[in-house]
Amino acid sequence: MLRIFGHFVPAATVALGVAEAFFIAAALYFGIAVLSADPVVEIAGGRLLFPLLFALGIVAMMHSGGLYNVDALVDARQTFFRGGLILTLILLLATAATMQFGAYRLVNVTYRWRWIALPPSLWLLCVMITRTIFSRVSRTGILRRRVLILGQGTRAVQLRELAKERFGLFGIPGKFEVANAEERLPFPDATFDHVYSFGVIHHSPVPERIICEIRRVLRKGGTFTVMLYNRSSINYYLEIMFLRKIFRWCLLPKFMPGLLAAISGFDRWKLEGHREMLKKKISKEQWISMNTDGPFCPLARVYDHREAAALFGDFDSVRQEVWEFNVDHWPFIRRVMPDSVVRWIGRRWGWHRIIYGKKL
Repeated sequence: MLRIFGHFVPAATVALGVAEAFFIAAALYFGIAVLSADPVVEIAGGRLLFPLLFALGIVAMMHSGGLYNVDALVDARQTFFRGGLILTLILLLATAATMQFGAYRLVNVTYRWRWIALPPSLWLLCVMITRTIFSRVSRTGILRRRVLILGQGTRAVQLRELAKERFGLFGIPGKFEVANAEERLPFPDATFDHVYSFGVIHHSPVPERIICEIRRVLRKGGTFTVMLYNRSSINYYLEIMFLRKIFRWCLLPKFMPGLLAAISGFDRWKLEGHREMLKKKISKEQWISMNTDGPFCPLARVYDHREAAALFGDFDSVRQEVWEFNVDHWPFIRRVMPDSVVRWIGRRWGWHRIIYGKKL
């Protein structure tokens, strides 16, 4: 994994992008050299710099269009669909390069349509070659990475079957086990390149043991991605610890769960469960647990930046991000708040604390 602009990117994907940028730039350079037989060929920035910048622009469009995503690398349908979109954009870009903007034109050629057809044709040829080579090399196992995905409790068997089905759709080999990560995972030391856990560890009474197992099964240089509930969030301080405590007694009338479910969008079965819990004396830990994943959740913990950093203190290059402001809990806000504002709030006081790190 390589860290680029704060994000971990598979080294194989980076290598593919660099190779495609090189081949596209080289193909454009030789293509322009052929066009240079025509005496009226003027390229802004020079015939050497222009192909490089044009190729980098194409690779940037490919990245934005998802051609470097995992599904596009293994699913032919996704590749053809997104490739068609990129091909159209390249055609439009090549056309725009020959257009006159006042007294300025990026590419000035006698046979305009010959130039317009050149970049998309060369791009298509280069991508077919590089993707074919990448596919063949991937099948040899040289680029294969071993990833461990940690599931959760009672849903482990169901998640295993769903994972099998998903892996089968993409033709990706995988081994699926149901085990207790709090005790010992059935894998040797230094087995995996990456460990992924989303919304699992904060339900464990002994998260430290799971973290130790993650470290044990990771190879040297291996990475992890873990999601924990965020204590420093609107969901925790405002909703769970303030508003729900104030309005919980509104659930006492028997008709209120149904009425509130219709108004707020909350699940009725959760509200019914909360109403039943009003009859019991509960601790702060129980209150937090029942207000994260429903009234029957046995345990759920929340972590701030310091607590999460301490939990993963034995790893290197640990960084944290905050995401997810769930506007479904605020239906009156959802109708008027722009998505950009929702994302802005989520990146600062969201419910999901994402931790990334690396084993030295």
